[in-house]
Amino acid sequence: TSPGFALGLDVRYGFSARVDLRDPVDPETITADTPKNLTAAVALYKYFRLSGRLQCYASLGGGMEILMAEEKEYVSDLGSKIVIAAPARAVSPLAAGGAGLLAMLSRSLGLALDLQAAAIFRKKFQMLASPSLALVLKF
Repeated sequence: TSPGFALGLDVRYGFSARVDLRDPVDPETITADTPKNLTAAVALYKYFRLSGRLQCYASLGGGMEILMAEEKEYVSDLGSKIVIAAPARAVSPLAAGGAGLLAMLSRSLGLALDLQAAAIFRKKFQMLASPSLALVLKF
């Protein structure tokens, strides 16, 4: 591509977290794990030079998200069972955009700090925002 544009592959792994699920009928809560996920997007980057080694950029692209979830059953202290079903579709398309700063340490190696937002087209539409610090390799 040209000096101001680049194509890139952005791969992100999301760890699981713990959430408290509350039964609307009684005050009982159950702690459950959220699913891990993997997103991959091919993106077009536009760079704006701020100085010799520092650039800001914007990106736009598309790809997919993979939810790594299985059906899980949780039992409360009072013996109630809650079953959280696996998603009907583990793979969903996404559209992503982002912005950030790139500091080149050498001609082919740099560090990027950015924020990416992704629109994930699941059965129910979902937005995902993720900050990152990344190692950049230019070929």
